[in-house]
Amino acid sequence: MKKIVSLLACIGCFATATAQIDYRPKMESRKGVEIVCPAGKGDANTVVPPPKFYQDAIKNKVRLPARATFEVTYNGFPPAAKKAFQEAVDIWSGLISSPVVIRVEANWEDLDKQFGKGSGVLGAASPADFLRNFDGAQKAFTWYPIAMAEKMARKELNGTQPDLTARFNSAFTNWYFASSGSPGAGQYDFTSVVMHELGHGLGFTGSIRASTSGTIRGFWGLATAAGGRVSPEIFDQFVENAAGIPLIDTSIYKNPSVALLDQITNGTLFFNSPIATTKNGGNKPQLFSPTTYSSGSSTYHLNTENYPTGSINSLMTPNTNAREVIKDPGPIVLNMFAEMGWTGTAVLHDRKTDQEDLINPIVFKTTIDNDTTIVAGSAKLVYNINNDKGENRVSVDLKQVGNTKEYTYTLPATPGDKTIRYHFEVKDNSGRTFTSPPQAPRYIHSFKVGEDKEIPELIHFPIDLAYEKDTIIIFAESFDNIGINSIDLEYSVNGAAKITVPMKALEDFEGVYSYQLPVADIIAGNKIRYRIIATDASKAKNTATSPLKDFYEFSVIKINPVQSRYKNDFNTPSNDFAGNFSITQPAGFDNPAIHSEHPYKNGSDPNSESSFVYQLLTPIRLKADSATIRFDEIVLVEPGEPNSRFGTSAFYDYVVVEGSKDGNTWTPFENGYDARAQTIWENAFNGSLGTDTENSTATQLVQNSTAKGNKAQFVSHEINMLSTSKFKAGDDVLIRFRLFADQLTNGWGWAIDNLQIQIPPPPVITSTEAVVPRETIDLSISPNPSPDELQIKSTLSRPGKVIIEVVNMLGAKVITKEYDSPTNIFYERLNIKTLSNGNYILRVLTDR
Repeated sequence: MKKIVSLLACIGCFATATAQIDYRPKMESRKGVEIVCPAGKGDANTVVPPPKFYQDAIKNKVRLPARATFEVTYNGFPPAAKKAFQEAVDIWSGLISSPVVIRVEANWEDLDKQFGKGSGVLGAASPADFLRNFDGAQKAFTWYPIAMAEKMARKELNGTQPDLTARFNSAFTNWYFASSGSPGAGQYDFTSVVMHELGHGLGFTGSIRASTSGTIRGFWGLATAAGGRVSPEIFDQFVENAAGIPLIDTSIYKNPSVALLDQITNGTLFFNSPIATTKNGGNKPQLFSPTTYSSGSSTYHLNTENYPTGSINSLMTPNTNAREVIKDPGPIVLNMFAEMGWTGTAVLHDRKTDQEDLINPIVFKTTIDNDTTIVAGSAKLVYNINNDKGENRVSVDLKQVGNTKEYTYTLPATPGDKTIRYHFEVKDNSGRTFTSPPQAPRYIHSFKVGEDKEIPELIHFPIDLAYEKDTIIIFAESFDNIGINSIDLEYSVNGAAKITVPMKALEDFEGVYSYQLPVADIIAGNKIRYRIIATDASKAKNTATSPLKDFYEFSVIKINPVQSRYKNDFNTPSNDFAGNFSITQPAGFDNPAIHSEHPYKNGSDPNSESSFVYQLLTPIRLKADSATIRFDEIVLVEPGEPNSRFGTSAFYDYVVVEGSKDGNTWTPFENGYDARAQTIWENAFNGSLGTDTENSTATQLVQNSTAKGNKAQFVSHEINMLSTSKFKAGDDVLIRFRLFADQLTNGWGWAIDNLQIQIPPPPVITSTEAVVPRETIDLSISPNPSPDELQIKSTLSRPGKVIIEVVNMLGAKVITKEYDSPTNIFYERLNIKTLSNGNYILRVLTDR
């Protein structure tokens, strides 16, 4: 079935053409994407000196003025390179301002190993992280480099983690490290290269790209995960073509598309910054957009022809040439940075939550922190009551609290339940308007006043398994329109009486709660059942539970010593596995095997997904010649869409066999699969579909399969554990079977029998011979191949002596057996357990 996607960080409502959009996203982060910068060719013989403030400080031997504090962690740098790097840092620290420390991780490493010897790569850099939807952002659903985001939010947003990461090529032999600005022929000024790379890390980067495989198309945007909302980076918001059309305008250029690629490579891209344009003689800064897309250079550099070597704005052009010294980013770059967020006014506000108080006045508060001068009387609160179309808005002046940065307005209480929609705005002397939320009044804040009936939002990802002696912490995330009163964990161990304990709020993570299970409960063999209960602060004490029904359950396991092989037919009880499956014998089967729950449950975690696992407690040391898993199985799980690929949302439910070297990070040995893997399974699943009355709605018909597995549906499966580069011979690997389920459509599930791990494959009889003096006889052997014995059957011309010989591929006899057959029907079982892996010839000789 098609998935119903639950976006936890989505906007609060959908807007009509005139309605305002309730802005309630959560702040999200993702890792940066590196920009690689190669060396230019030829000697430029040009010098752009440092800014005047830097020259004056050096000349007068006074302390350098710093508007921002950089902390650099140097990894592997020689002293001369470190000194030259610090010069670039000192220059940048006087050009941009931030109340938050900017942390840089700088690595001195051999980039030729990655990009090829003689690649000419000088360095590579990126913001360490990007954030969107943080307090202080001026573009909604837009990724900002972490250092810029922290400046706009006026606080740390990633703790003490790096804000910029940069790498410089230690294998490059033509570096010039001195500060005199006089490199020799063929030398590259290291300080200039660092200046350039720090520029990328501070925000001269974005997501507009060209694909590198299949049909080459242009695209833009980053998401936090597959299926998540795709957003542009802040730089992308200003990129447009010569006609003034933004490249991220999907009404003109589909994303991705060949049409978008044409715009990226048309040679005329611009950065539409009012500030930079005004201060550049009315000309928009032109970006580098060669007709052949250049990965790492296109779009996120200034155009070389407009800003040639030696010009004040040449730092952020694509290539640094030999004997080219540039120690000033130039006014165009600094004004582009100002437009994106390095200079401006922060309107900071904690959105008001719903309240039940109808008696007291409502106080609105915001913090306004500006780099420039704000226009007197422009700080406003704009609101309306009970009107979702933005009509009847009232604009009132905010009152500054003394000489602080705090501004307030008090709204008198009025009777009756109501919804209040509002935003703050202020203007500065650059002509810009800054708002909270961003892009108001398109986006607005809102809250309700009156009786609360909403249950809390409760998010928890359940535990699959726990390892003995591990620290087991259960986390939950909960938010409520009124506020949270309490989060409780209710759990029991091995069926004992339930224990209820309060979960503790984490100081550094809003809405996140935790509870550490006692060490006495983390004992191998224990089964722990639990659920989480969130209660809000309303008069009604509304509650939410996770899961909605029943309890989560996980086992505490102990890992056995490493072995080289494992074999089990599951016909006798076994404690070799732990997890959500069991070893049982349902109706329709002759003996026990591993079985998932029948039918398996639909996904139920916050993403409406679940994984059911069964883990082998014995690690296997992989061998180069026999790293295989063989088993018989039945897979009656929901088929995905035709031609859908494993890992995409259209693949739906699946089963997969995975390995792990640490018990935490799991990698599939091969792609997951579903009932489509075998016609017998697919026909059975689709041939017994019935309506799921609990999950079906008037607009969505949900059908589950009622087909039951039976022994006739078993099919053999072999997996090569070395088929992925994640594992190699000699690794100690844990193995687990995992059934993944989404929220709609389920079936019988998975059964696994006759498991063999690194058991050498049975000998194969490649040919047979029946030697008879005068006539031919019939001969059959089974099974072939076989791990232990062969059943040999032949019709003889008459009773008598029979000789069985097994010959290896070198012609040597490895087995010889002699029999007297009392009848002309010869039948014997031949034990071949002693034979090594390989191919053999079987001969049958008679005396007649």
